[in-house]
Amino acid sequence: MAPAGPAATRPVTAKARPVKAKARPVTAKEGAVPVWDRFIRAFHWAVVSLVVLGFLDPRWHRLHRMGGVAVLLLVLARIGWGIGGPNRHGRFAAFVRTPRATLAYLRAIARGRAHRTLGHNPAGAAMILALIGTLLLITVSGLMLETNAYYGLGWVIVLHKAATSFLLVLVGLHVGGVVLASWQHRENLVRAMLSGHKSAQDPALAHPEGERRSPARAIRDLHAAVMGRSDSGDDRKPQPSPG
Repeated sequence: MAPAGPAATRPVTAKARPVKAKARPVTAKEGAVPVWDRFIRAFHWAVVSLVVLGFLDPRWHRLHRMGGVAVLLLVLARIGWGIGGPNRHGRFAAFVRTPRATLAYLRAIARGRAHRTLGHNPAGAAMILALIGTLLLITVSGLMLETNAYYGLGWVIVLHKAATSFLLVLVGLHVGGVVLASWQHRENLVRAMLSGHKSAQDPALAHPEGERRSPARAIRDLHAAVMGRSDSGDDRKPQPSPG
């Protein structure tokens, strides 16, 4: 038998420990895709600024006129960009829908079943066309009033003022639609118009509720909460104390 000694010691084998990779959540920037190019974003915020400028003191006539010319040029550029621009989300052919499809989408919004789109949804597309047409009426009629042929002409003044009032209605509807779509689909559309990026996946699908928010359901829940509070304590008569 071989004597036991240092030479007979067993080699120590190191057991490889599995390295656990830490799960890293995907950030919003990594899961985002470009949607609005620089021209679309610049056009949007430039028109917003110029429209606000147009409602300032009317005594600033020269500034008012320059702002109107700038809006007209921007709208014409947007029309050209929508026809042959490089951004597919900004081309009219990619988002303009029929009136029937638009009405169907509005009904789906009310029911909380409207599908989320990367670009403009049918309701937003109709709003864009309405805004472009109204801005054209305002700027063209305003420039007509600067000419000798149409200066002070009654129907041009009425057209200019009516289109301006209608623009305010459209702006209110547009802002309300942006807020509603941001709430319903759980994404910040204002931030998307600033950064140009949107989430590649529908944010509503990743929510624990697993469904989109419905305005009708929100109204029902609010009504139930108010009625429940009213029934629970405010209208109850105090119980007489024992003894």
